[in-house]
Amino acid sequence: MHVLHPFWLFSLLLPLAALAALRLRPPAQAVAPSTDLLPTVAAPPWHWTKWPAYLVIAALTLLALASAGLVLTIPTTRPETRQTAVVLCLDVSHSMVACDWPEQHPRPEAVEAANLPPNRLETAKSMVRQLLKQHQNNPIALVAFARIPYLVCPLMQQHTILQQRLLDLNTDSFEDGTAIADAILCALHALPDERRQQAAIILLSDGADHGNSPQTPEQAARMAQKLGVPIYTIGIGGQHGLHPVVTPTDEIRWEPIAEQLDEQQLRQIAELSGGRYFAAKDAALSDEITAFLNQPLPVTGTRHRQHISLTPWAMLGTAILLALAMTIEWLATPNEL
Repeated sequence: MHVLHPFWLFSLLLPLAALAALRLRPPAQAVAPSTDLLPTVAAPPWHWTKWPAYLVIAALTLLALASAGLVLTIPTTRPETRQTAVVLCLDVSHSMVACDWPEQHPRPEAVEAANLPPNRLETAKSMVRQLLKQHQNNPIALVAFARIPYLVCPLMQQHTILQQRLLDLNTDSFEDGTAIADAILCALHALPDERRQQAAIILLSDGADHGNSPQTPEQAARMAQKLGVPIYTIGIGGQHGLHPVVTPTDEIRWEPIAEQLDEQQLRQIAELSGGRYFAAKDAALSDEITAFLNQPLPVTGTRHRQHISLTPWAMLGTAILLALAMTIEWLATPNEL
């Protein structure tokens, strides 16, 4: 409950002063020619004949509250009909060009272009395309990040621009690094305030955080949780990944990834924000990830605040109390013949 015009609350001093004067006023001295005409028992303070004064004070109180603009605020939770907003955070660091062989199919001794599986970036793009296909009516934004995050496509209901910019993404266009915390903060800023209670972030990455943000990924996840935005993390890459290295003779040599995926950190980001972690060890998506990409994202009911103006009711109460005070005063006055 709050008031729109707090200055008018000072007018409450008027009924308070009237009440104090009524309570502190000495009783009136009656002058009668004979003691037989004096009342045998004095009327108590709460006698009905004294009600008009108290009713007028109550009416002045309601009038002061009506002038201040009294408003009642009721928090409610109701289902929202709008589609869930999604912000995709896609890692485009240089390690995303690595290729992962399935565990049941070990990598060959001689790696050639003909036997290369899709690299990690293509695997992530494939997931994004599947998500776009299954959620055509959802507003979706895209954040690409390496050392610095960029909002490459704002929140849009139509995904044509997003699909084109997704197609153009490559690791050569970004300075190497993995700023996971900054990517989460960028995704939160991409969501309008009215969308944050019905939104989710999907983070796809293959590495650990190496950003320069003053906040850690865990702190960014807690911020997302406070705003009601869950983060679903997908760790891309397995134990058999190789990435291309250019030799001094301009030849390409495939070497093991120097740094492995930090699954513990991605899992903690998801848990702290109220989301979930998924592992994509190779290009063959698991049934768990496929089911997640195809199903509607779970979103709790949106909290709303219903504002009810009490000014009309206070004015009505003022009129009723004044009418009642006038009626009692008329009844208490003896009729003169």
